[in-house]
Amino acid sequence: MMREHQFTINEQTYTLRFTFNAIVELEENLKMPITKLVSEDNFGIKEMRAILWAGLRSRHKLSLEEVGNLIDDYDGTLEELLSKAIELITKALKV
Repeated sequence: MMREHQFTINEQTYTLRFTFNAIVELEENLKMPITKLVSEDNFGIKEMRAILWAGLRSRHKLSLEEVGNLIDDYDGTLEELLSKAIELITKALKV
């Protein structure tokens, strides 16, 4: 079962990977339980950036602002990337 997703921005490869600690950091950053977040139909921009930040942290030490800058340069759809992130979170939690 694949627990990572790679994507490229400006010829650099990034890896989304949701460890247990990354999920805890995401909850702390957003001040909401992950179960509420993954059950929501819509995310705000703040939540989108935080989800990607948490998923990138295990492989890339980026700040929230740096992740926002990456999103600006991403050529794919943000919806597609977030869908993959939620899928990975669900697999990490085995829910």
